[in-house]
Amino acid sequence: MLDRIASFSAENGLFEAGDRVLAAVSGGADSTAMLCILKSLEKKLCITLSAVHVNHNLRGSESKRDEEFCIALCKKLQVPIKTVSINVRDFCQRNAISTEEGARTLRYEVFDNEKSDKIATAHTLNDSYETALFNLARGTALRGICGIPVKRGKIVRPLLCVTRDEIERYLKDIGQSYVTDTSNLTDDYTRNYIRHNIVPKMLTVNQSALSNFENTSRALSADESFLDETAQKEYENAETDGGLDIKKLLKMNRAIRNRVLVKALRTNEIQVSAKRIKDLERCIFDRRKVNLSGDVFCFVEDDILKIGTQKSVEWKTYEHKISIGEEVEFFGRTVRVEKVRDINIKFTKFSFDCDKIKGKLFVRNRKSGDKVKFYGQDHTKNLKKLFCEKIPLKDRMKTIILADDEGIVFVEGFGAAERVKTDEKTENKAVLVIS
Repeated sequence: MLDRIASFSAENGLFEAGDRVLAAVSGGADSTAMLCILKSLEKKLCITLSAVHVNHNLRGSESKRDEEFCIALCKKLQVPIKTVSINVRDFCQRNAISTEEGARTLRYEVFDNEKSDKIATAHTLNDSYETALFNLARGTALRGICGIPVKRGKIVRPLLCVTRDEIERYLKDIGQSYVTDTSNLTDDYTRNYIRHNIVPKMLTVNQSALSNFENTSRALSADESFLDETAQKEYENAETDGGLDIKKLLKMNRAIRNRVLVKALRTNEIQVSAKRIKDLERCIFDRRKVNLSGDVFCFVEDDILKIGTQKSVEWKTYEHKISIGEEVEFFGRTVRVEKVRDINIKFTKFSFDCDKIKGKLFVRNRKSGDKVKFYGQDHTKNLKKLFCEKIPLKDRMKTIILADDEGIVFVEGFGAAERVKTDEKTENKAVLVIS
């Protein structure tokens, strides 16, 4: 089984040599097995392993027992561990969300705050199958029936190629105990009901249901990845300042167009649903203004599909010439390009070399098609996509950009472009001062 997990990890690019891998351990069978397996494969995978245990404080003495078990397990395996205590009940009450959702949100916040290259979670093939069934029951597109993704950002799931039965047999073979979360033994949660009632019945229909699902999931995930990449290209091709080109949308295959519409909803921070996708389609074909949520509408103007309040979709382009030492007003703030002698090494990426500026300098906001390769990064970023991911909708038009005749020099909050970075030969350093 260890060889299979190592091969699965390599095939899916879960780990790279030198990775600092943080294993999320609860003390249950799956995470206990994962920690033991990763420890056994640590040298083969060329990784450095550590662990984190999140105490949700939901089960009284049981929660404390789980924490103590994880500490003892890590001491035995000689794996450094950090324990974090969170108040799930208080968080859920304040945000009016379910215990499951609140616990997951807080748990992943803990993971994200830890210094690591990868975060390993112990989801198995059973978990992925249960997720696909759950999504299918409540209604989903292709992505939902693919199950749990093998990786998402820093999150990796090396056990998705093995079943829960295999995990328990492995622990028995190595003589390793684990703890049991008694809440998992009831049918109080939907996922538990699926696990205890639906999956066993599916296995009576076909005892190879899990392995068959693994093959199906792999094929569907490849299809989904291809369709998503195609939709991203079509989205970027159709986008204009303020919306999407209707004529280009109408030429798209419906499967691609629906994915483009999903991206449009997410770009505008609107929750995706089948109804909202249909509303956008109605808007495209009937040229009707449709309410999406609250005071947010979709409507067509000058053959452009726009989403937002009437005011928010009116993208105002602002551009003003600026010189070194000069200052200009930008949406109520003062912007100045200022020369500096020295700068703290931590802020190097926010300075630029004046001698590498091409032609005139301008202060402006984002334009359609803006791309930039930031200081110290390997890849060029699409600014619209980056803004959608990192900047609230209300602030995107006001985000300050410094550009010259060749393109972007500096972006507020992100730093300078690679082409104007300072180095040991730089004689004229400058920074953008915003007040």
